[in-house]
Parts: sequence; structure tokens; C-alpha cells
Amino acid sequence: MKKIFTLFSASLCSLAALAGTPTLDGSYSPTEGWGAAVATGDGVAGWADANARTLYVTTDANYVYFGAECTAQSWQQFIFVVNTQSGGGRTDAWGRQITYNHTNAPDFIFRGDLSGSNYMEFHVWDGTAWTGTGTNRNASGNEAKGIFTNTSAGFIEIRVPRSVIGANVTVADVQFVIGGDQGSHGNFDAVPNDNNGTSWSAPGNFTTISNYRTAVALPITLSSFTAQLQRNNIQLAWATSTELNAANFEVQKLVNNTWVTLGTVAARNAAAGASYSFTDVNIANINQYRLRMVSRDGNFTLSRTLTIQGTPKSAITVFPTLVEGNTVNITIPSLVADKVGIQVFSTTGKLVATNQLTVQAGTTTVQQVLPASLPAGQYKLRVVGNATSADFTIVKQ
Repeated sequence: MKKIFTLFSASLCSLAALAGTPTLDGSYSPTEGWGAAVATGDGVAGWADANARTLYVTTDANYVYFGAECTAQSWQQFIFVVNTQSGGGRTDAWGRQITYNHTNAPDFIFRGDLSGSNYMEFHVWDGTAWTGTGTNRNASGNEAKGIFTNTSAGFIEIRVPRSVIGANVTVADVQFVIGGDQGSHGNFDAVPNDNNGTSWSAPGNFTTISNYRTAVALPITLSSFTAQLQRNNIQLAWATSTELNAANFEVQKLVNNTWVTLGTVAARNAAAGASYSFTDVNIANINQYRLRMVSRDGNFTLSRTLTIQGTPKSAITVFPTLVEGNTVNITIPSLVADKVGIQVFSTTGKLVATNQLTVQAGTTTVQQVLPASLPAGQYKLRVVGNATSADFTIVKQ
């Protein structure tokens, strides 16, 4: 019976999640920063029921992340084949019957077990030979673990320190390969598609592969993202260390449990990175922000979410505050449609009037009618919504 795997990496420390930083838990989510798949397979299982379906690549300031949706058996192994420069090794780093016949031979082979043994190696071509063989990068089990289920497919994701691949690398050629657990095995299936083995022994076990997904851009590396309260505004600032084929940054705010784009900042597309800022003038008690970083090909990654407390200036207005009759006018500006409650309290805290309404995006003016029997005196009028709130003192004459 086939066993299906998912593999996850757990963070070794409390690093801030930056752009393209997935939650590495062995499951794919489009909101984690993976962006669109960089390559898709043919959907047909290769040798020994292996089926490589899709390939993902993303990056943040500290790591390059590789992910693949696939089906595999527990004794098989994963291989991420990566090229970043001329030269490289054409023989398999682990001695499999695979020849890497790509135009530019791979500089890195990241391979590991799918058996739950927590074994993973980083193989690096040093100009004459592969290094890193026999060195487990996951001895503690914190960097990668295999979890086998009865589902029809799994997701494998690993992370590699940028220092291994090169801190200033912005483009890579990548292929995902499923192989076996013995040196006599070849390629079972790959994405992009390639030649698969056809038997356990020669000559069918020998495979030559040559299909990268070429020029995978690692377009924006976010090095910092901060929010600071300045008087009645919140100043957002961020900086990148690399940009390639970057289009823009969408500044998003969480309002009513929905991410709303406040504005768009064009990317400078600076290879060495750049600094940016944005000011939010409509702040609430609790403010949450993120960046949606869009590349020229339409792909995007999401930054971590920033949360900052604000002391909002009251854009809500109440008039008159000296009430001769029984009616108070309230003007409520809002970024989005919002449910708003209006409450009037006596000086002793007794609720004497209340109202519930829905305001639309923009500015809404409503009338709050006070009870005709309400005696003259001072009262507190409170306006409370998900996106805005304010308290006022009114005096009924």
C-alpha cells in the first residue's frame, strides 16, 4: 500500500516572519507567502507511483524556501536541485543513477528521507566535488519531520539559509525530483517533467534529467517592517535588501476581519534594496497592517502582520453639544461598511438611549433622538464601531 507523506520544518527560533515566510507545517496555504507555483507537472505518476505535481519557491531575509505538492512512498526521498551560477556537478551527490544534463549543472542538491527519520542533507558543489554528504542538517528533528497520512497527496517544504545559497542571489534555476533510498535508483518523477526510470536495474534505472524551471526570481527580500504612532497618525516603514522584477507594495489594513488596501507604493526595483514609508491617518485603538508585495509577473508574497495600539483622533463629530431639543446629529466617517452602536449614559452610568445602525464606506450623518422625558443635565454619548469609536459630552438644556 502506498504511504503518503507531508514534511514540515519548525522554526528554530522566534524569527519575525517576513515576506514569503511560510508557516512550515507540512501543508500548503496560498496565504502563507508561497505565491503562485513556479512549475506544474503533468499529473501522471512516474516510476514506483511517485508523482511530482507542483513546485514552489519563495524567500525572506534569512531563508530560501522550497515546497512541492506530490505523492510518494515512505521509502522514497525528496531532492531539490538548484542552480545559481555557471559550473556545477553533473553526477548525483548521493550516488544515484542520475545524470544532471541541464545547460547549467546544479550547484546545490537538497535531499532528505521521507520515512520520518528526520534526515536531510545540503549538498554544495565546491568546484570539483560535492560537499555536505553525510551531514544531517536535521539531527534534532526540529528542521524537518515526516508525517504520513492516508490522503492522496502531501506537501513537502524545507528552508535553506540564504548564507548557504548566497545572500545576494536573486535568481535560481530549480527542479524537484523524487528518487529512491538506494544508490541504484534513478529519477522516479520530477517537476518540471523529465525522464523517469523504468525498472529497478540497468539499464532502466539510469536516468538523465535536464529540465529546470529557469530564472525563478527571488524578487523582494524584506529586511525590516515597522509601525510607529506619531501624534494622530501611524507611520509605516519598510526596507528591502534585494529587489528584482518588483512592481509595487500594497499597504493593507485589517478592518472588520477583512484586509483592505489603503494604498499602493511603487517599487524602485533596486537590486541593492530600498526604503519606503506610508502614513495611515485613520487609526483605531488596535491597528493591524501587512504588505502585499507584487512582482511584475503578478505573483505576490505577504509580509508578517504588524499590530500597534493607537490613540485615534476623533474623526466622528457631534452637534450640537448643547442640546435645546431632543435631537443630536452625529457624523461618522468610515473606511468600510461598519456596524455602529450609539449609546447615551447619565452621569451615574445609566443607559438612557441606544441605537444600532450600519454605516457605509464614506461619511454618514445620523440623528440620535433623546427621550422626551430626559431631564436637563450632562450626558455621555458614545459611538462604537469595529473600525472607529469616540466618546462625547453633551448637555441637554
